[in-house]
Amino acid sequence: EDAKTDRQRAYYHGVVLKTIALQARPNGVQFPLAVWKEHFRAEYLGHKTVTTKNPLTGKKVRRRVRVSTEDLGVRGYSQLIDRVSAFAATELGVTFPATFQQWEGMQVDPDTGEVIGV
Repeated sequence: EDAKTDRQRAYYHGVVLKTIALQARPNGVQFPLAVWKEHFRAEYLGHKTVTTKNPLTGKKVRRRVRVSTEDLGVRGYSQLIDRVSAFAATELGVTFPATFQQWEGMQVDPDTGEVIGV
């Protein structure tokens, strides 16, 4: 599966999460984009268990590691966008921009995935 595209990253950060941060007010409280990003990452991606060896003892060690959006390919990122958008629309009453032209010109930092200039 190919790596996710800059367009997916720009759309998720610059449209989906930004719109949620601007419109959603659960229990009358507004939260910043970073809070929503972590909430949906934890809710829909969760954690995975990684087994490694302790270099000092040689014993196997299991630990939970959070799954990052950077671990997703094109299909997985699309599914995340769809799930987050559907939840936001149905449960939070968020309405998203009608056209892609409203976000196409956004630039994305290739290292962090954050939208530049939003």
